[in-house]
Amino acid sequence: MDIKSQVSNLVNTKKSNPSVQLLEPRFLSVATNITVREGSLAELPCSVLNLGTKQVTWQRVGEDFFTTIGRLTWVKKDNIMIGYNQKTPEISDWNLLIKNVKPEDAGLYECQITATEIMKRTVQLNVIGISVKGKEYVEHGDSIVLECNATGGPHIPEDIDWFKNGDKIDSHKYHNIIVTKFRSLENRALISRLIIDRSTKEDTGTYICRSSLDEINKKTVTVLVADSSNVKREPGRSKSGSSRTHRHPEQS
Repeated sequence: MDIKSQVSNLVNTKKSNPSVQLLEPRFLSVATNITVREGSLAELPCSVLNLGTKQVTWQRVGEDFFTTIGRLTWVKKDNIMIGYNQKTPEISDWNLLIKNVKPEDAGLYECQITATEIMKRTVQLNVIGISVKGKEYVEHGDSIVLECNATGGPHIPEDIDWFKNGDKIDSHKYHNIIVTKFRSLENRALISRLIIDRSTKEDTGTYICRSSLDEINKKTVTVLVADSSNVKREPGRSKSGSSRTHRHPEQS
């Protein structure tokens, strides 16, 4: 039933039964499960009938502070605001807007009406996206660890593939690369790690992570190889008073 029909039914009820009062605020039916792509605008709906002098607040479930109170944003985040709209004298929208939404924004949110008894309406936010974390520059011989986090909204992605410079990575072709995968039910994510134990110059390249939902992200890694004239100073001095140095082996 749409909002207009809900209001119409309530008005007809009042006409047929004058003793029914429509002064108490109540929530109108809206979507309670929202799925958006990472980087887009997430709009969590909350529509209220007969708000009167009461306040509407938003709060993320599990947090002990409000996200918004009325039209004010209560958290120090520039990408969060209230989408307020007085649709009719009786109906007002108090939608929570999250710009440039990220996977960590996913979760359960509560729209509340502050009255004698607090009324709540929960909305689940799902964010489909993929991120790659790891160092962009590593020293020759150090390990390379890249982590790909793929969220799939209501459904966890089934698989993750890795590519290096456009070439798909598999154990037969890349013997020095280890790929691990595990599911996080709490975050509704599939997480994969790409590990190179001892890096060489040949490991420099662009590594792409692709989920089974065709979400793609990448990280360019450069392995630094010092030549004989490049000396890296380390803190402290030797017993003779001269500075200690460490020379990196040259790459043949």
